[in-house]
Amino acid sequence: MTKKLAIAVAFVFIAGAITANAQLKRCGLDIYVTENDANGLPVQNTTATAVKVGSKKVIKAAFAEAMPVFENFAEGIYKLTLKKAGYKTTVKTVEIDCSEVEDDDPSISDSVFLQKGNGDVIYVQPTKED
Repeated sequence: MTKKLAIAVAFVFIAGAITANAQLKRCGLDIYVTENDANGLPVQNTTATAVKVGSKKVIKAAFAEAMPVFENFAEGIYKLTLKKAGYKTTVKTVEIDCSEVEDDDPSISDSVFLQKGNGDVIYVQPTKED
């Protein structure tokens, strides 16, 4: 009898985990990279990686029109790291909220500003709230 109860509890736990995971919204993130500020020149072919807070998995961006893009992000908070020769490595924390994406364009956008300098020096870009 105990074995049947344990199997039933495991089944309910697994079914609940699958349902909870299926409810997480997912969307893409398109990053527009410019020099210094929003009015700066575009900085094309900047490599970008993302790590979701609480995870160790590194996600690499692809390129669309020479700008970094991520596809199929689960909602949550991510640390982005952007690198380009001749610029400081830039780190920015972003919150992915897919609640307002459209079916025909399932992505959100964000901007990252690079500062000229040595790539070994890290520049932490303030978030919108800072």
